[in-house]
Amino acid sequence: MEEGSNVLLLLKTIAVIFSMGDPKWIIPIALCMVGVLIAAWKAPNWVRDIGLVALVIGLLSVAFNYHSGIIYIEQIAVNIGHDDIISPSVLIEAQRHNVIAPMCGLFVYIIAQIISLVQSPKR
Repeated sequence: MEEGSNVLLLLKTIAVIFSMGDPKWIIPIALCMVGVLIAAWKAPNWVRDIGLVALVIGLLSVAFNYHSGIIYIEQIAVNIGHDDIISPSVLIEAQRHNVIAPMCGLFVYIIAQIISLVQSPKR
């Protein structure tokens, strides 16, 4: 009975993490997850490639989010006239949200690798 509740808790945690991410990155990663599951059934050769696409989307999100964050901080500094106006807690919170999309992309990539490994013929 406890094992079932642990799996349910894990699924709830994954759902919460997905809901905290930026939709412009999480939606394509979620579509990749759906694509991995469909490809596992219809086109097993594509499973690894779709998982890799999810990982690349997650890594691209870090680059774009850092870039937009730096531009935002620069605009605030120019408008206010100070360089020390953003508190470290705000920057840490932004960093925490910035790692959600790569973490989800890595999750989809790992699932794709596991599916591909299970489906691969014995040699």
